[in-house]
Amino acid sequence: MRCMKNYAECLYLLNQKELALQTYFYLLELNPNDNQGVRDYAGLYSLGLGQIERYEALHKAYNDDVAAFHYFNYALFRFIQLGDRQESRTALAEAREANNFVLQLMLSKKELPELAGIYGFGDKNEAVFYCTFAKEVWKAKQGAIAWLEAVYNKR
Repeated sequence: MRCMKNYAECLYLLNQKELALQTYFYLLELNPNDNQGVRDYAGLYSLGLGQIERYEALHKAYNDDVAAFHYFNYALFRFIQLGDRQESRTALAEAREANNFVLQLMLSKKELPELAGIYGFGDKNEAVFYCTFAKEVWKAKQGAIAWLEAVYNKR
């Protein structure tokens, strides 16, 4: 399982994004309790590839998740669906409650710190972990970073 997850990560980095996503979903079929956190990547990359239905199915299946990936991916999903609306802002506010460090790192022009070996929910290491994988996906979605900046500056 670990080998397949690493394989999927390599595929994504080699710009074989669709194949990487298929591999992540295959891993979830094999291990639906997902003790590896594959759903995090599968959800993010589904959004990145515009596969909204796949994202929605994952979000529904793992709706009790408490990780930054879950909340910030949902905020991005709502932004993609609705733009800057109250529902999107509510999703982003909930994400900020889950991890307040993510927005600061997402908007920073500085290079992200190195990934730590472990992280806790809501801590800066979790934010670094999320941003390491998600920053490029957010940047690729037109208006998403500008929306984060607008919301962040109004706080």
